[in-house]
Amino acid sequence: MQTRRPATLFLPSSCSENVERIRSQFNPEQAKLIRAHVTLCREDEVADWEEFQSRLCSIGQISIAFAFSKIVREGDLVYASADDMDSFHQLRRVLLETVAGEPRHHKPHLTLIHPRNGICDNDNFLDLQSKFIPFNTKCEHVTIIEQFDGGAWRDIFRYPAATVA
Repeated sequence: MQTRRPATLFLPSSCSENVERIRSQFNPEQAKLIRAHVTLCREDEVADWEEFQSRLCSIGQISIAFAFSKIVREGDLVYASADDMDSFHQLRRVLLETVAGEPRHHKPHLTLIHPRNGICDNDNFLDLQSKFIPFNTKCEHVTIIEQFDGGAWRDIFRYPAATVA
């Protein structure tokens, strides 16, 4: 049984409607597995999740502003690119430096079509581009999620605690 566990920044429901509509149309299988999100830390970056959670709970209020202004295609992978933001990288440094040393560079993005279970040809990409509406949003919660054997992701820890949108 394969288990995956990353830390994510889910989009607030107030701004995710257009994104979820796009994901459902162009990559329905992935849209059923997980809500729209920006991956904060991948599973291979965290060796000790208890230490990670402790560090997360010690940092206080979280607020990461994203501006998703364009979409990018790399083969079957399509994502909305966010500016390379200091606040995102600073949060990663705070969360990962004592757990895994200096974190590797990770560009914040929002996956619209995942190559694991979606495909994108030129016509699909042009259609997707015409439906994508640039937007700004703010993520204020970090959620640790888990997936077993390729199934749907489930939330296992959220900071600060709140009702899951």
